[in-house]
Amino acid sequence: MKRLTQIHQVVIAAGLLVCSGASLAAGLMTPINSGLEELKIRQHHVNVVIEDGYAVTQVEQVFFNPHAQDLEAVYSFPVPDKAAVGEF
Repeated sequence: MKRLTQIHQVVIAAGLLVCSGASLAAGLMTPINSGLEELKIRQHHVNVVIEDGYAVTQVEQVFFNPHAQDLEAVYSFPVPDKAAVGEF
């Protein structure tokens, strides 16, 4: 099995976890043009710091490719209406 590891750090202002709930704060890696299922999350770490009235949330995810081929994938992440992505 080949392994695909992608670490994404997303800093989001305005309380991502407060607005959306911890269970919804997970990104997805969906393979392009293959019909294969989404890649599996192997690790998921969330750190939240309150700065000047904003919740700065850092999310680090490691994905695993269970398929026997290299894949190109699209990363998607839920962001609440009043939140903003500060860095990616």
